[in-house]
Formats: sequence, C-alpha cells, structure tokens
Amino acid sequence: MAVTGRPRVARGRTRCTLNRRTSDAPALIGIGIATADQAKQAADVSDGVIVGSALVQVILDGGLASDV
Repeated sequence: MAVTGRPRVARGRTRCTLNRRTSDAPALIGIGIATADQAKQAADVSDGVIVGSALVQVILDGGLASDV
C-alpha cells in the first residue's frame, strides 16, 4: 500500500480498514510522513507509522544521531 503525506490520510484510513478485513498483517502508513502532525494523523488510522522521509531530512540538514 502506498499513501503519501497528509492529504492522503483519509485514503490511508480506507486502505488500512480494507487490509484489516482481509489480513492479520499490520497496516502501516509511511510514504511522505515528514511532520509530527502527519505522523499523529497516520497513527490514528493505522497500526503504525514509518517516518523515513523525516529521518532523511535530518541527515540532509546535517543533523546528528541525537537529533533523530
């Protein structure tokens, strides 16, 4: 499943609901999650959130491991 960023959280909710009806596998949302607000919204409708783009941005900005 691919759900990109905040405008797509509603679509993610629909896909997570469909996933739960047909599978015991966790439904995760993560493409384009870059802010705490986006992560909270995604967490409210899924089993988990992947925040890879936020991690990449910290690295690109010269951040340290303690910044993550």
